[in-house]
Amino acid sequence: MLVPKTRVWLLAAVLLPAVAHGRLVGAAVPEPLPPVMPGLPSTAACEVCVSDGDPTRPGGAAQPYAGMVPKRAVAALGVASCATTSCHGGPLAGNHDVQTFAATIWAGDDRHARSYEVLHGERSQRMAKLLGIGPAHRAQQCLACHSVQDMARERLPQEVLADGVGCAACHGDATHWQQVHTLPEWKTLSREARATLGYRDLSTPLARVQTCVRCHVGDADHEVNHDLIAAGHPRLFFEFAAYQRLEPRHWSPRDKAEAAADFTARSWSVGQAATLAAVADRP
Repeated sequence: MLVPKTRVWLLAAVLLPAVAHGRLVGAAVPEPLPPVMPGLPSTAACEVCVSDGDPTRPGGAAQPYAGMVPKRAVAALGVASCATTSCHGGPLAGNHDVQTFAATIWAGDDRHARSYEVLHGERSQRMAKLLGIGPAHRAQQCLACHSVQDMARERLPQEVLADGVGCAACHGDATHWQQVHTLPEWKTLSREARATLGYRDLSTPLARVQTCVRCHVGDADHEVNHDLIAAGHPRLFFEFAAYQRLEPRHWSPRDKAEAAADFTARSWSVGQAATLAAVADRP
């Protein structure tokens, strides 16, 4: 028997706050990070955070050249700026911090990196033809979950779309924190201060599952409806704890949710409650 939507919503409303704060699994709420370091420029006017493209200013972009993505806001959505060997795209190794080769792991083993390629496949193109929406790799309905197009106002260039569900999809638009997050001051910023810059903290199961459900469950802008399923799109079956375990971890567990003894139990309980909430909120 189907559970009435109102009952699902009420159940999610009761469970989600409880599991998010550890009351169902006996976990402690993590302490907030230190406040903004004295002397650090305000996030609203920080020249390191916001660049107008002048290369003489901190964080300024280089002079554009033929073929270069012209807008820094667009470039920040691509993986290229994160995956350089001097940042997160270094060679795989077991003797130093995972963050130096996080993008390498993601690009090689994470299926999100190939989500845009799927749209070029025979099945996707056949579905798009049946739906009458044009080529799948250009249709907004498909790009919303198979790329980061939904994060941009203008049409993203091919080289950004080809990244699939890249870094920005989970970690947030890096336009205003791409430069500052490389500085020592970044570690002193509170979660709230980082959030004002557009950074999404994924250190807890709740933050992760709320990021995942947008596409894996759906919302007003990301929906696998009956028409899509009839055309051949797989039905969405999402269980957060299992999905999290199946994808390769490209971060260090230190100071993250994985460090807690109740990580598995909390991932499951938070995942169930957040998924219920997402189902209830679907149009």
